[in-house]
Amino acid sequence: MVQTETFRLLGYFFATIKIVLSTLEAIKCTVDIGGIHDFMELIKLILSFVFTVFSLLLILGIRLLQEKLILINRLFSIVVNALMIVYTTGKYLTMMIVRRQTEKGLIALIIIVVILIVILIFEVWLINGVLRYVRKKRSPQIKNKLNRRNTGRSDESDT
Repeated sequence: MVQTETFRLLGYFFATIKIVLSTLEAIKCTVDIGGIHDFMELIKLILSFVFTVFSLLLILGIRLLQEKLILINRLFSIVVNALMIVYTTGKYLTMMIVRRQTEKGLIALIIIVVILIVILIFEVWLINGVLRYVRKKRSPQIKNKLNRRNTGRSDESDT
């Protein structure tokens, strides 16, 4: 079992890698705009910025111990990965039908979908670990606030 403190570091590392890759993709798209596939490059550019924003949310969630930011990032990761699985499946099934290469195409599709599912499971596992870290770090803070409030109220009632 991985310690919760390790998930903090893994979360920072994971978000940083996503930011770097998103930035590189944005640069590539910016360079490629002006060609035949302008619309697709523009969509990829926008998606790169969206991935960067959600990666920054994960970093802020860890830094500020904010569960909501991490939960938003987890939801985003699940939705994006699920859409990627659906898109990839549809794309490969279409190619298999058009090219009439069902046997090789089916094997490739299964391998790719399994890889995408493993990536989804890894991301959810990592983000859930980060969430456990934040909850563990916040619980003493919440208890201290409650104790101060309770102590403050009992002082008020004594006067």
